[in-house]
Amino acid sequence: MMLQLARKLQGSGNSQLWPSSEENKQNDTTLPWPRVIAFPVPSAWPNLESTKKNQQPFFLNHVRGSLRFKQAMMRLGMALGSISTVTVLAMTLDKRPVSSLGLVLNYKFMWDIAVGVSVGATLVVLVFAIEWACGYIHIHNFMEVFDPNESFFENFMFEGLFHAAVSISEELPLRGWFFLNAAEAVEEAFGFSAGFSMCVAIAVQSAVFAALHLNSPGASAIGLLNLTVGGIAAAANVVLSGGLGFSLGWHFGWNITMGNVLGRSTSGIPISCAAVAVLPHPRKRRFHGGTFGPEGGVLAPLAYAVGLVLLYAIYGFGHFEVSAHFPSLHHPFS
Repeated sequence: MMLQLARKLQGSGNSQLWPSSEENKQNDTTLPWPRVIAFPVPSAWPNLESTKKNQQPFFLNHVRGSLRFKQAMMRLGMALGSISTVTVLAMTLDKRPVSSLGLVLNYKFMWDIAVGVSVGATLVVLVFAIEWACGYIHIHNFMEVFDPNESFFENFMFEGLFHAAVSISEELPLRGWFFLNAAEAVEEAFGFSAGFSMCVAIAVQSAVFAALHLNSPGASAIGLLNLTVGGIAAAANVVLSGGLGFSLGWHFGWNITMGNVLGRSTSGIPISCAAVAVLPHPRKRRFHGGTFGPEGGVLAPLAYAVGLVLLYAIYGFGHFEVSAHFPSLHHPFS
């Protein structure tokens, strides 16, 4: 439904129900890039022109903002669908309010989102700084729009809508409904302790989270392993903060900072603009993650570990045994 609205707003004549291959495009090879290199590439790097003959040299996914608008609207539709589905499941199948999933629209929830955005963005800046210092990436320009006929700020707004919708459509079903029900099901079916049941649920949802990215551009075994670790960290966000706000904020801050502030691909997601435009080293993919982005590189586990340290520093274990997010698991480590 949201895709049809996007098509109408753009004056598109496409009336088919499902997204076309063009609307699902992950990289537009008709966009010449880099158009401007304001800061010369280090002389020690491979010749860029010779690299271009064999492959896309910088492992980035660039598309037009007009396409990102349609993709953002599709993701917004997915987010609305996730909210609706989870609400119905919680109220009819589980017989409990949506608030039991950690979705409580109050001051604490909004504060948790803001803190999560700050932490997610900080972690990406840390990874970026290390990659830059090690020579894995080169800053070549600022405020770059990949289609010169489009507006940076308009594209950035579309990107923000996209990442907000992604955060909702992944966090609410996975770290909300699925995590809670998996923990309760394991405890009920196998008679395990509440703490062990929660650990099993963390492992299962993190594996599901990684599997959702199997078809992402540039996906690799290392990238999927890193995302599994990231899924564990995301579950810890919910358990220690006592709700979904921090996890939603972390997800959004991580994605938009990585993709559109610092110009890297996030789990293979394409971008239409970047505040800081970078060139990843053509021959150091295993370090910077290639097309998949830093989540497929060697520094992602470090970022998740630092994030967990910050999570504990902010929240401690104060919300852990309250178990507002796990109404039937009253003592997680009893």
